[in-house]
Amino acid sequence: MHNRSSGVRGLVFGGIMAAMVVVFALVPFLSIFLPIPLVLAYVRYGGRVAVLTAIVAVVFSALFVGPIQAFLLMVPAGVLPGLAFGYGFRHKLRPLVIGVIAVLVFFVGSAAGYVVTRTAVLGGRDPIVVALETPAVRGQIDQTVDLMDRVVKSQPTSTEQQKRAMAQVSAQLNEFRSHPLDMAWALLPASLFMTGAVSAWLNYLLCRWILPRFGHTVPEPTPFREFRLPAWFTGVFVALLFASSYVGGSLLNAPWWVKLVVNISSPLMLIFVLVGMAVVYGFLRKKDLSKPLAVGFTLAGLFLLGGVGTTVYMMLAMWDAIFDFRGLGHGLWKRPKETP
Repeated sequence: MHNRSSGVRGLVFGGIMAAMVVVFALVPFLSIFLPIPLVLAYVRYGGRVAVLTAIVAVVFSALFVGPIQAFLLMVPAGVLPGLAFGYGFRHKLRPLVIGVIAVLVFFVGSAAGYVVTRTAVLGGRDPIVVALETPAVRGQIDQTVDLMDRVVKSQPTSTEQQKRAMAQVSAQLNEFRSHPLDMAWALLPASLFMTGAVSAWLNYLLCRWILPRFGHTVPEPTPFREFRLPAWFTGVFVALLFASSYVGGSLLNAPWWVKLVVNISSPLMLIFVLVGMAVVYGFLRKKDLSKPLAVGFTLAGLFLLGGVGTTVYMMLAMWDAIFDFRGLGHGLWKRPKETP
């Protein structure tokens, strides 16, 4: 009797959550909350109720906007991340593991959205081509490329190696300006990864804000001052940098392994810069510097030094991953934790 009563409550709750998903999907400024009802359904009553909630929500929204539009509105940005985060929270996974699952799900959702859009909406035309033909999108690309080109030209080039690197970046920016479609396909994996990481982070913040109000706990993230990388990450990064030093010429006509190196090394560079910022911030906080000043000095070191600051932060991240610079108990040469 108890199991039957619990099942009925789960179905009723799922119906309410499905109605909320439909409302969030149809009201544009509420669409950022799409995954939350499914997360709540999964955390409270399990995967079966969450999946049924998603199916009911898609079916009902199809009555208003049609099945294709309902799929595109709800599945990539709502159903898939909602089920991913619900699964992670219910099984008490670490935030980093949940984030990895969410990024993988983002790849799946993007691929599904691309296929449905191309076959059922655009009659076989490439959605990226259609987007690039839009004047607003093309103008935004030109503005972004011009800004990046100015930043590159403002970097110091005191050595021949730096001059060659800057010339290569400028050539790739010119290729992006003249062949945006080909460059978009060449850099698509890295772009999807970084977009998926930002999307996962925003969804996690929403869950951290909303779920505790319904009586559910969300795992605490690692404090920024303790961000760290495993030592083997450094070996992979060094190998990719070594390989990328042999990458030259046009990226459009490059072999597959060159594109693979570029698509992996670009996100890794951002990750190492972020961890380097965490090393600086954690060191300053350890020296009893106030939080606002620590944040200010960390950002100043990145932006005021330009390309040099980026390199320094990546080197700090590698040094910390190997020698445990902050004494957090990681790295190849772990330092003993300090006793208070």
